[in-house]
Parts: sequence; C-alpha cells; structure tokens
Amino acid sequence: MRQNIARHYERQHSEELEVGRILALTPKTKERRNMWEVLVNKGDFNHNFAVLEKGHGQIIPKYRKTEESEISSLLPCQFCSGLYKKKDLWKHQKSCGKRNESNSGISIGPIAAGKKLLPKVSTNKEFEMNVLHIMRDDAVKQAVVSDSLILQFGMSEYEKQGEEHKTVYTSNKMRELGRLLIALRSRNIMSIGECMKGL
Repeated sequence: MRQNIARHYERQHSEELEVGRILALTPKTKERRNMWEVLVNKGDFNHNFAVLEKGHGQIIPKYRKTEESEISSLLPCQFCSGLYKKKDLWKHQKSCGKRNESNSGISIGPIAAGKKLLPKVSTNKEFEMNVLHIMRDDAVKQAVVSDSLILQFGMSEYEKQGEEHKTVYTSNKMRELGRLLIALRSRNIMSIGECMKGL
C-alpha cells in the first residue's frame, strides 16, 4: 500500500519540493525509504486530523486491520504522526525511528502527548478538562466533540450548573445529543445545525 502511495507521489507530484528532495536521493536506500515514510505519515495525519474535526469519514491507521478501527481507539504518535491504537502506542514509541532522531526530552506519556495533537474542541479549558477529558472515549463522545452546537450547549450548561452537579449533568446531556447525532447521521444528516434547519 505504501509503495503505491510513493509511486503516486513520484508520478503525480514530482514537481513539489518535498517529493523532489526525495527523488534526488539514491533509489532503494534507507534514507530515501525513511523520507517517503515521513511524507506519507504527514499526509495521513492531515487527512486523519480533518476526519477527527468533522467526526466522520475514513480514518487511516498506521497498520490496517481486518476489522475497521474505531476512531476513539486511535491516537497519533508525537514523533512520527502515525495513528496507532492507544494500547499499542507505548510499544511503537519504544522503537519509533523519529523518536530516536529527536534530541528533546520527553516530559509526558505517549497517550497524553497524542491527545495534545488532536483537534482542539473548545476554548473553555475548565470545561474541557472537567467534562470532555473525563467523558468515556467512544463513538458518542466522538459525535459530541465533532459538533459545534453540542459543544456550545455543553459549555453553556456547564456555566449555569452548580459545582456539585455540573460535570455529570453536563456530560449526560451532551451524550444524549451525541446519541441523537449518531442516529441523524445514519439518515445523512451530518450535524445538529443541519437538523435544525430542516425543522
């Protein structure tokens, strides 16, 4: 698969700077293979970032499995940007070639670092930490964080509720809307805003 992508870049994008630098290297060398890998990872990461922002679409994990991986079970490597299952991320990073090239120290774990690379979902840090970060990672949460109206509703409810109840109450209400959005998407209605326009 990756050889096909490299061939596509060579045939269709040979005039682009990054591709040109790779083509100038001696064929079949380790350096050239590594540079192709970096370029493919960069393209995959940009695609995956856009999918995560929208909350739907085809994710490209580093290694394709027989069964399709859930978006919520994957995180990017902080060094090579490849997308891995959360439970396998630490194993990959022990031997990640890009990590070995990095001279910077590692101050946080692989999962925390991977989450920092994901699209920002709100501007309210307290709301993000107390509600979104502790919400169960599943398809419902992915729907919640992909929809701007659900996020606006959640931030508004969070600010209105008292300290004792606002985290659980806000999370539950947002998840209700997330489940609704999943049902709507099965009917090709991709956002709460799109649904409201049809009312």
